[in-house]
Amino acid sequence: MAEITPANDSLDQVDEKQFASNGVHNVDSDGKEDREAGAVAASVSTKKQSLSDLFTIICAGAALISDGYQNNLMTMTNVVFKKEYASVYTSAVSTQVSNALLVGEILGQVVVGLTCDYMGRKTAIVVTTLMIVLGGIMATASHGITTLGMFWMLTVSRGIVGFGTGGEYPASSTSASEAANEHTPSKRGPIFIMVTNLPLSFGGPFAIIVFLIVYLAAGSAHLSTVWRVCMGIGVIFPLSVFYFRIKMLNSKLYRRGAIKHRVPYQLVLRYYWKTLIGTCFSWFGSAPVAGRRWT
Repeated sequence: MAEITPANDSLDQVDEKQFASNGVHNVDSDGKEDREAGAVAASVSTKKQSLSDLFTIICAGAALISDGYQNNLMTMTNVVFKKEYASVYTSAVSTQVSNALLVGEILGQVVVGLTCDYMGRKTAIVVTTLMIVLGGIMATASHGITTLGMFWMLTVSRGIVGFGTGGEYPASSTSASEAANEHTPSKRGPIFIMVTNLPLSFGGPFAIIVFLIVYLAAGSAHLSTVWRVCMGIGVIFPLSVFYFRIKMLNSKLYRRGAIKHRVPYQLVLRYYWKTLIGTCFSWFGSAPVAGRRWT
């Protein structure tokens, strides 16, 4: 079996022939899928692809602002809940509602991260956007026969939002990176940071600003209105880019080189385990630096 030499920069640059020689290429023996991918890539005009890449980059930034907003929203609403529903909003209920988003995000990252290569970037992004919108609407309209029942509906709703925001990380970030690589390869790094890390970090102060404006407008006598409006505002950003995401194209890099069958996870870990560990620790460290809180 031939030895595979890793590329210097990314897995996408690993020679496809080397993957094929190791039995992990995603095409059949007659190369049918490879020819189909080439035909699809060739059929898309350069202008249309370039425009799609540009909107993909912009929409990633807009959507991830929403993710940062949702991540930090509970910091303020927890205070409101403790004041408005003091007899019901115990420590256990607070932990339940606060952690719903976190649990959903972990599930979303894992599920969408493992499936967006199979489904395609566009499909994964549209699904995660719908989840955020659906969960946000449900959270805004949360109610129940009892107040505790309302918090259970809010818990489920926040979990759905979390699944969507968690799925945005692998789907939206990857598509933005690929689009930036095709649109302006020399500035891929700065553009990627500008539409991923920056919006996520900006979401925290943005959530505080929105909360203060809504609180001052509604007043302390209408705290239920305050938290419901704040939940509803979180739906605006994903809705504003939904149309463009439906119209977006999968990147040329994805259409040309996506491994949709027999993904070589062991091969990836063998050659990129150092990069993966470094990426994990950088994201782990960025959470407290960005001031994200879950309770």
